[in-house]
Amino acid sequence: MRTATDASAASSGKVEIAVRYAPSAEASLKYLEAAVDALNATGTRKYALDAEAQSAPIPDSANAVIWLGLEPTPALAAWIDAGGTAIVDHQPRATGAPAWRDADGEVIARAAPSGKFPARVLSVRLPASIYATI
Repeated sequence: MRTATDASAASSGKVEIAVRYAPSAEASLKYLEAAVDALNATGTRKYALDAEAQSAPIPDSANAVIWLGLEPTPALAAWIDAGGTAIVDHQPRATGAPAWRDADGEVIARAAPSGKFPARVLSVRLPASIYATI
């Protein structure tokens, strides 16, 4: 299992982000694709997005995972515990240090170490109104 800490990832110069999503979260992919397009706007395609349903395996080449929609699976947990980094949404019971606050000071993302260093999970809790506009 390859994680973001592998030397081969650093040597390729490309950051591969695996997005795994539930059917209910498919509409939010356009925002992630737009963000990656903006990051690649300099002409150097440094970021690559691999977006598939949550049932698809996490590729060995992934440097990070964005998990949208459902509870994380044992496969994702194992990937994180082996040293991977994941952004996971819809985690109301998330623990960890506040990483992002909204304009009112409410915590909307928490970062926590998990498993083998440098494994970490960024749990994002956005208001339902944001998902309603997607």
